[in-house]
Amino acid sequence: MKGRLIAPEGRDYEIEIVLSDNAPYPFKGKLNFASPSFSQDTGSFLVRGVLPNPKGELRPGMFVTAFVKGSQRPNAIVVPQLAVQQGSNGHLVYVVNQQGSAEVRPVVVGDYYGQKDIVILTGLSAGDRVIVDGALKVVPGRPVKIVESGATTAAKAAPPQADAGKK
Repeated sequence: MKGRLIAPEGRDYEIEIVLSDNAPYPFKGKLNFASPSFSQDTGSFLVRGVLPNPKGELRPGMFVTAFVKGSQRPNAIVVPQLAVQQGSNGHLVYVVNQQGSAEVRPVVVGDYYGQKDIVILTGLSAGDRVIVDGALKVVPGRPVKIVESGATTAAKAAPPQADAGKK
């Protein structure tokens, strides 16, 4: 069950939207329809939410950003998007192994989480130390200088070692 998405009871999803000027819409709504067909071309499927519109601010054809909330992903591993690299064989991250050396780890990524993080479906375990900053300086098999999150500024002047954040 690790990392699996669990729907809310009764599939009662909440909808929050942000208007095109980045202003949050003051009313929340509910998801009331989800199409069973998935578009291979766009990577999406049709959903419909119902929200109050007392001032007529929402109009047909208007572009908004919608956030569907309610599902949970227990025991998910989430890392900063900056830590994930795209290689010729898929996604990868650099981790610091038990010996303090850099190691390449192939991963399968899932959904984005918030503005700066991404869910890792496979390839990492709880407690893995992921290299977030300095990935361009990383040499697999070579020792890295570990700098905990929040203190990465001081270590950036230490080439050729890489900065590592614990996540």
